[in-house]
Amino acid sequence: MDATAGDTGTVSLPITMRVSWAIASRLQRLLSPAPTPRPSRSGGTNLQDVPLDPDALPGAQSFIEIVGGLKSYGVLAALAGVVISAMVLGVGRWFGNPYASSAGRAGVFASLAAALVIGASGQLVEWAFNIGEEF
Repeated sequence: MDATAGDTGTVSLPITMRVSWAIASRLQRLLSPAPTPRPSRSGGTNLQDVPLDPDALPGAQSFIEIVGGLKSYGVLAALAGVVISAMVLGVGRWFGNPYASSAGRAGVFASLAAALVIGASGQLVEWAFNIGEEF
């Protein structure tokens, strides 16, 4: 299948070629050597050279404990959501109510997805931070 030109003169590629191009460009980017650090435009210190040390901030340990507590509350809320949604699912099935059983099933999956995101939150933030450092 060849590329076709539209009215504006732009070339429209088939979806398979676009997807394969996207995959190839992403692989090329992943396999290319790491970029060299650029000098700062302002002439001062480069912000990439600033060390990231959470212990250097006042009250950092308390903040870490607060975030850990919030994660614990989030996991408990996800557990409660799974239990309540499973109860709604069971009651909806028992009484033949498809709307209740559908809502219960959606609640179970939403609660499990919330627990998954809460559990992976540290790695997700670190992953996004590492991507941001590459810019």
